[in-house]
Amino acid sequence: MSALLFFIVIVITAILGAGSTYLLALKTNWGGVRSSAFLSLVVGVIFYVVEGQAHYFTEIPSVFIGASFVGMSAPTQLRLVGVLIAGVIFGLLYFCLPATYAGVGGTLGTSACVSVLAVYGCQILLKKNDKKKRLI
Repeated sequence: MSALLFFIVIVITAILGAGSTYLLALKTNWGGVRSSAFLSLVVGVIFYVVEGQAHYFTEIPSVFIGASFVGMSAPTQLRLVGVLIAGVIFGLLYFCLPATYAGVGGTLGTSACVSVLAVYGCQILLKKNDKKKRLI
């Protein structure tokens, strides 16, 4: 698989993981952790079965699980658009960064945290400039 196609698959998976976790948590009152666990289990089982048929699917469950961490964001802090933007940032970080950070912890959780903080920080900066409404 070419690098561009791999990048597109990672970003789309990250958007789907973040958005679906956020929406499931919002609509079912399960909360972020339970929604993330349920969706991660479903994706993990599906790609466990499919993995033998297509070797390039091996990254998708990891990307989805990490993006579901982004989707655990509280609706009082980020709206759906902000979560989707953070999902895109997570996909970019996943594609560009090495597999582990030495001494920092897991790549998935750290990348999700950085993604959400980047969007939340932009939201605060935009809110200071435009006192009328929250844009993201």
